[in-house]
Amino acid sequence: MSSSDDSNHCIDPERYVRVALNMSQYTKSQYSSRLGKSGMLPRILWIDKTWTLKQLHAYVFDFIKEVISDWVDWKDPATEKKPKSGGDDLRTKDLIDFPYRPAGWQEDQVFRKKDFLALSSAEAFEMTFPNLFSDQKASAEEGFHIK
Repeated sequence: MSSSDDSNHCIDPERYVRVALNMSQYTKSQYSSRLGKSGMLPRILWIDKTWTLKQLHAYVFDFIKEVISDWVDWKDPATEKKPKSGGDDLRTKDLIDFPYRPAGWQEDQVFRKKDFLALSSAEAFEMTFPNLFSDQKASAEEGFHIK
C-alpha cells in the first residue's frame, strides 16, 4: 500500500486502529442550567487490535495519568498550582474531591500529587478502578446513579 492511498498514516491497519479521545470540561452557564463545553483536550491513540480489554484500559489510563494527577493537585489544600492567565481557578470551582486513596491510607492524611505519581501504573490503575476486571458483580445497592 502506498502512502497516497493510506488514511492510517502508514500504520498497519490490520494491526492498529486509530481512536479519537476527546476529554472535555463542562461548566454551568451563568444564566441557565445548561452545561457548556469550556475546554477540550483532543488526542489520537493508536490501539493494537491484539490487546485485551484490560491492556486497552491500562494503556488509556497511562495516557491520561498526568491529567488525573493534576486533579489530585488542584484538590490539595496546600497546592502551589496557579491558574493560567485568564483561566479558571480550579481550587475554588466546583471540582469534586479526588475520591480514591491507596489501601491503608490514613483518613486524616492529605493525598497529594507526589503520592499519586509515586504509585506504579498498576497500583494507580487498581486504586482508581477497583475491581474493574474482577468476576464480582455489583449488588443493586452498589449501582451507579446519575444525579
